[in-house]
Amino acid sequence: MATFQLSEPIVRAVLARLEDDLPAVITEINAESTDGYDLREPEAIYPHIPSVGLLRLWPSLGVQELPLTLRDDIGTSALASVELAVVAFDQSPDLAELGWRLRRWERALATVLLAGRELGTAGSAAHLVTLSTTRPGPTLGDHEDPEKVKTFSSWTAVVIHCEREE
Repeated sequence: MATFQLSEPIVRAVLARLEDDLPAVITEINAESTDGYDLREPEAIYPHIPSVGLLRLWPSLGVQELPLTLRDDIGTSALASVELAVVAFDQSPDLAELGWRLRRWERALATVLLAGRELGTAGSAAHLVTLSTTRPGPTLGDHEDPEKVKTFSSWTAVVIHCEREE
């Protein structure tokens, strides 16, 4: 009996593409920047969304599939409609710098994820890859007293939608 793959091949394809293509995109975005708020390559890329309170490697990325829907399920095949979030976690002692870097993370992630509008290889490829939305997170300080905050951290998510045959 053949098993359903659901979103697993898409998550693997996203992780591979981030590893392979993100460094060049970061370099390109940094070359366009004139304010000194450059992105750094991620210290870690997780196949899940890490707990912010436990995160020790900055910047980091997390990949998480969102609810999946099987459409056009005819018993012998189905079309899987998948949404996936890639979340960039970053920190800085300067709020303006953090804000600009989070915007640049959105640019970098969208550029990498939407390249070619497909993910994966023949047979496991996801197609019709589109940007669903971006979702910024709250900004957190490393101390409860605003006067004692030395580092601010936040995150932003880029959510894509794609489809693949099951």
